[in-house]
Amino acid sequence: MQPAVDHRPAPPAVLAYGRVRFTDARLGPVLRGLAADEVLVALVWATDAVTWEQAAAGAGRPGEVGERVRRKLKRLGARYTERAAAAGGIRR
Repeated sequence: MQPAVDHRPAPPAVLAYGRVRFTDARLGPVLRGLAADEVLVALVWATDAVTWEQAAAGAGRPGEVGERVRRKLKRLGARYTERAAAAGGIRR
């Protein structure tokens, strides 16, 4: 019989893009704040080590979208950190 509540920690979320797997639990909450095309720009940037403008182009978006995604990620990351700290600690 299964217990009613499982007290084990949840496994880290796994985000896969191509052959790269990201397991940082902070990614899910932050990336949920982006539109699907913005997530693609962020993943291209993270995996291909290019500029934000090049990442946008690699995702089939205009170059200026890359800078917008960078600013949005910075804002979402700061919000996540602030909320996590207020909730009693930052999860890593």
